[in-house]
Amino acid sequence: MLGEVAWIISRMQDKYLSAQYQRMARLRGKQKAIVAVSHSILVIISHVLRDKKPYTDLGADYFDKLDTAADCQLQQDQAHCARAHNQEAIARLGIEAVHARNRTGDRFDQVTY
Repeated sequence: MLGEVAWIISRMQDKYLSAQYQRMARLRGKQKAIVAVSHSILVIISHVLRDKKPYTDLGADYFDKLDTAADCQLQQDQAHCARAHNQEAIARLGIEAVHARNRTGDRFDQVTY
């Protein structure tokens, strides 16, 4: 019965569980996606009964926002690692690089040999 509910939800538009089904079906296959959505439905039911609060849908774009946030964090981490690697390479050459800001707030590098 829960599987049938998951199938119906998977056909709906602009719903979190529908987006979850689409994402899981792409990655793992349709049957596993139905089981995952069924599990999510059970978790939602248990939370609604426990907390006595209505269910609020996260929306179909929830995973897109999540992916965008993760991509931004990954890019920031990669940029930080690249800067740290470059600073280590400069230090091995015996050059001291100091990052400073001028009065207008623009960043410039002050290099001492």
